[in-house]
Amino acid sequence: HFEPATTMSEEIRVVPRPRDDNQKDRQRDAIVLTKTVLTDYFHLPLSDAAKELGVSMTTLKQTCRKLGIITWPYRKVRKEHKKHLLFPNRRTSFD
Repeated sequence: HFEPATTMSEEIRVVPRPRDDNQKDRQRDAIVLTKTVLTDYFHLPLSDAAKELGVSMTTLKQTCRKLGIITWPYRKVRKEHKKHLLFPNRRTSFD
């Protein structure tokens, strides 16, 4: 579930779904997601990042698209990390 955000806003407020039937009646606080917040999770697969954030994969994908992140960059980050381990003196795009 998304709360309204302006089109120029760099943050999206997301209300997480309850994890089980026992939490359905309990009101959960909205999570504010920004590009900065999401970059801390780029080292994880999308499914793991969604679990850590407490949202569904679909909600995370939709939020990313609204923030201008078209694809989840886990594979690219992992590939660059492997290159850095194999060739420590070589500069990567993340340095």
